[in-house]
Amino acid sequence: MPPLLFQDDEVMALVATLRMAERILAGDASQRALAKLSQVLPQRLRTVLDDAAAGSENADGRGAGVDPATLAVLLRAAGQDLVLGFRYRDQHEAVTRRRVEAVRCLYARGHWYVLAYDLDAADRRVFRLDRVREPAAGQPGSGDRRRPAEDLAAWLATDFGRHAPS
Repeated sequence: MPPLLFQDDEVMALVATLRMAERILAGDASQRALAKLSQVLPQRLRTVLDDAAAGSENADGRGAGVDPATLAVLLRAAGQDLVLGFRYRDQHEAVTRRRVEAVRCLYARGHWYVLAYDLDAADRRVFRLDRVREPAAGQPGSGDRRRPAEDLAAWLATDFGRHAPS
């Protein structure tokens, strides 16, 4: 395998991103990824990566985070427009079974969310991924689910579209 050809700023972006991921993903996947990157980079970039990794840490500490396997299932479902089934625990601790068409996974307000069309409620919903259990992607969705807004950051700022300016 040829060496990975990154620029210095790209290596810094990788280290910074992996440090942030330590907070939002459960487990030690970020630390393992840093170690593997260090092994395959050319010597000059390995030094850049190792120095950046040794000289940085996530001061927010470790969060409960999202299970990387759960995130992978939801990202795949959103990317491939698949129907997704899962158990969901809401903020009141009630657990329900959900069947949705995933539209997009979003990281906002310190959490991962999936924006989806809830097939049983026949409405758009946003689910926190740390409350999702046993996700399973199934058959292709309808293919006609669209983003609620071009600018999802602005849409999120309106409390997920509930408080849109008049």
